[in-house]
Amino acid sequence: YAGTESIPLEGEHTIRYFASDNVGNAEAIRTAVFTVDTTAPGITHNINGVADGNTLAGTSTLYLTAVDPLSGVAGSSFRFDDQPFSRYAGNKLDLTSLEDGPHSMEYFAEDHVGNKSQTYKFDFYYDKLAPLTASDIIGDKFLYLDKVYFSGRTKMKLTAIDNKIGVKEIKYSIDN
Repeated sequence: YAGTESIPLEGEHTIRYFASDNVGNAEAIRTAVFTVDTTAPGITHNINGVADGNTLAGTSTLYLTAVDPLSGVAGSSFRFDDQPFSRYAGNKLDLTSLEDGPHSMEYFAEDHVGNKSQTYKFDFYYDKLAPLTASDIIGDKFLYLDKVYFSGRTKMKLTAIDNKIGVKEIKYSIDN
């Protein structure tokens, strides 16, 4: 017999085999153990740092986690926006080259026997810009020799705006 057989069941298998000739001479039984892996690896993205939904702070980082319980993960690849795919080295993904604004990341994994996961897409907004704060003087004021004088009735109004996620809080201090 000089053929091939396919074993469709995923998992570990043991095959025993031998050959005999036309006059009944048979070799000793041989054994081979092998694992069939037909399932692609799983892969997910992870956000480390401050995020609100799909909005990532400028200090946040992204990681990829891939698993394949049978043959193991051979590697993962990713890309931002329309860049070419790059091999994932296993550490944090460098976001610093991205501009403030909307982006996408696509990624996939492949195992040691060539099973490839689907390509996943993560759409996110990279928020690198801090809010802007402005102060307004409401009421009496007087400027003399580069000094500003207020009356007891004068108030200061602080206003902050943010281009994307919104202002969480405004902090201020008077005389430390």
